[in-house]
Amino acid sequence: RGAADGPIMDVEDVWARGIRGEGQIASASDTGLSTGNLATLHQDYGQQGSATNPMRVLKGYALGRATWDDDQSIDGGHGTHTSGSIVGNGFRSGSTPSTNTFPTTSVTGTAPKAQFVFQSVMDSGGGLGGIPADLNTLFQQTYDDGARVHSNSWGADAAGQYSTDSENLDEFSWNRKDMVITFSAGNSGVDSTPADGVIDTDSIGAPATAKNCITVG
Repeated sequence: RGAADGPIMDVEDVWARGIRGEGQIASASDTGLSTGNLATLHQDYGQQGSATNPMRVLKGYALGRATWDDDQSIDGGHGTHTSGSIVGNGFRSGSTPSTNTFPTTSVTGTAPKAQFVFQSVMDSGGGLGGIPADLNTLFQQTYDDGARVHSNSWGADAAGQYSTDSENLDEFSWNRKDMVITFSAGNSGVDSTPADGVIDTDSIGAPATAKNCITVG
């Protein structure tokens, strides 16, 4: 959904069916989330003590640093953006979540009524050093908090390889069939061999090459 040009994912049709994330807990791992402090978090994720815009972030984990904020001085910002696409409710841009009013002029995520668990995997150098060696550990942490959706907009440019991360993702999904895990396909897709209007094969990064996740292009 865009603020100026209206929706881009037709999510309004889903909302019209009464599905806005109510009763669900989503989760994500990324750089960081806003201020990393529930008392001062961006209001699109809720406000502590508010009856009309209640705080929906249940927990934030700092896996790569001492804090889980989205520090832009070390290349943060990505996690707040992607999390907003998942559970941002557009409160600061004109929505009224308490009455399920989400104007097309508001910047609203896909599931604006869902609760959220966030894992910051950014390290002090701006890299993603907080990602556990075994992704079973990453997914299990939010699963234990009740999350059944786990979103990831990161990965290695593995040129179509099925990596250890891919294998661990498949293992977790096989053992926890009630958890949906999504990964971005990556930014390496090109149309060069030949230039025929079709993206070249083997451009998806790992662990988006796993069999038991939803890979989003």
